[in-house]
Amino acid sequence: MRRISATLSTLLLAALAVSASAASSAPPPEAFNPRSGNPYWLRIYSTAPYKEFWTGELTLKRYARGLPKVIAAIKDAHGELVAPVAEQVGSRRHQVQQLSFSLSKRSAERLLKRLRRLGRLPAPAVRRAGAPIPLDEVNEKIRLLTAEKSANAAALAKMPAISAATEEILDHLLMVREVAERTDAEVRFDLVVKAR
Repeated sequence: MRRISATLSTLLLAALAVSASAASSAPPPEAFNPRSGNPYWLRIYSTAPYKEFWTGELTLKRYARGLPKVIAAIKDAHGELVAPVAEQVGSRRHQVQQLSFSLSKRSAERLLKRLRRLGRLPAPAVRRAGAPIPLDEVNEKIRLLTAEKSANAAALAKMPAISAATEEILDHLLMVREVAERTDAEVRFDLVVKAR
């Protein structure tokens, strides 16, 4: 038992204090600072998709020629319109069309460059929903837990509850890392295309 490191001891104390912390009105720490030596091990990371909502206005020199090029650029960027163009708000007479579509953030950033070649497009307003996964924090926790688990395997074998708690936390962190690495943030872009 003497060989159990400070991290595993902290883990046990944190697990035992869960019921006491539920009675406390203080929120859990939000940030992980590996240099402090006191990570918050029971933090639950959301695996819900992180989204951004962009709102922008593209002004075209020649609306009739430019609008089909805008729609083609969206499709080339793997953007998915939320409804067919005919069902979205627009007016040929007033030369204005709203286009609402979804795409990955990487594709959205490339699309901005392409749309700026077609007309004037200031930086879109951005609203965020959800929280991005702090991958550096998750990776550091995985590294620490894996090292502690390996270094104290014999002691952990004698403490099945602590071993199980360690495995559950490690499994959660590994799943969160997998989600973060295979998903790209999604952007819902509401773009107004109009004539100059």
